[in-house]
Amino acid sequence: MPLSYVVEIIEGAYTRLGPNGGLIALNPHIPVEFRTEWFLTPKQHALETLAFSLLYGSIAYYCHCRAINSDAWKALRPVRVPTTVDAMCFVLAGTSYAAAYYYKHIAPGSWRVAYMLQPCHVLTATIAILSVLPGRWANYIFQVMVTLTWSSVVAMAFPDLSDYTHKGDMFNYWYEHALILVLPIALSVRSIWCLSSYRHISCACCSDADGSPILGTGTSSCWAMPRPGCIIACAFKSQRWPPT
Repeated sequence: MPLSYVVEIIEGAYTRLGPNGGLIALNPHIPVEFRTEWFLTPKQHALETLAFSLLYGSIAYYCHCRAINSDAWKALRPVRVPTTVDAMCFVLAGTSYAAAYYYKHIAPGSWRVAYMLQPCHVLTATIAILSVLPGRWANYIFQVMVTLTWSSVVAMAFPDLSDYTHKGDMFNYWYEHALILVLPIALSVRSIWCLSSYRHISCACCSDADGSPILGTGTSSCWAMPRPGCIIACAFKSQRWPPT
């Protein structure tokens, strides 16, 4: 069956990358305390990857279609042309991301570079790009990105610095996670986007063409459930605030 074939491909990839003979085991630079073991079989991981990808992918696609056909999306204004302050936000986020990559790259064998795929690093790169990215789709990406910034709060509440050996790297850890929280607010204050209030239990939307904020009014909290499908659907189920 086609699905079984896909599972076998994913399983083979996990086997080649993972411990017990994979690339991780063959890299002599990875410290013993950071080496991994299989708690579930590669096949189990492959099955879960395929199942969750199909589930969340289908939900996200459905909600995406609803979003782009909504009146709120059709009325959504493009992000304005970046200003000098926006460029400064890009520099702040971009240099933090570059510093994170630098410290991970200089580790023996660059074994820490894979950690650049962690959510907070991806968010930092996304914020840097969105700081200077014009067009309506920048607002769209922001609706999804901003609901994931809770991960920065968790990272600062429960910091894991066990593999950090440079003071600059440790400083950038806190600096980067603070930027993830501060820059979206700073960009919103500067009228690129307008974040909705928590009391509306909704997602973030931007302002309308005449400058009046559009606030989402979804019945479930996308802040509490950071799933792209829910986020997109909630982001564009909106009304003008305050009511006229």
